[in-house]
Amino acid sequence: MRKRFEYGVAALIFAALAIGYTTVYHSLSATVERYTVAANLSALEMAANMQIATRRVDAGPAVVELVASSNPFEWLDEPLEEYYGAVANYPAAAVELPPGGWLYVEERRAILYRPLYPRQLVGGVRGGGPERIEWQLEPTGRGGVSAEPVVPYRWRE
Repeated sequence: MRKRFEYGVAALIFAALAIGYTTVYHSLSATVERYTVAANLSALEMAANMQIATRRVDAGPAVVELVASSNPFEWLDEPLEEYYGAVANYPAAAVELPPGGWLYVEERRAILYRPLYPRQLVGGVRGGGPERIEWQLEPTGRGGVSAEPVVPYRWRE
């Protein structure tokens, strides 16, 4: 009888440790996703602003609007592994965007991301659930562009 009790206590301790581990793992994974998304957006902004800087001499101030309406993924030195291309319209396109995937939507001039951990987001989509986030490159007023969310969102802490 005593051995069964000891095995039962050991099983409870093991279960508590496993639950604690999975909770910490999920939290860390969501934090990594948040910082990866921020880094990718920064890379896209930087690539677009480099295009503005190199084209300004020939095109003048109109280059800002030209670059803001173009696909910034094309200007990255190294393409994102999770980039699934440009589509005319989404979700009407026949492209299935997996979690963690990026698209460029030409019709809306939008950078689109499907989160790995959508429950870590508040807002960020049209029509209610956090199954995707959209940004557009907008002129900053300082001669460059920045990625601004189409629908405000935030990451849960």
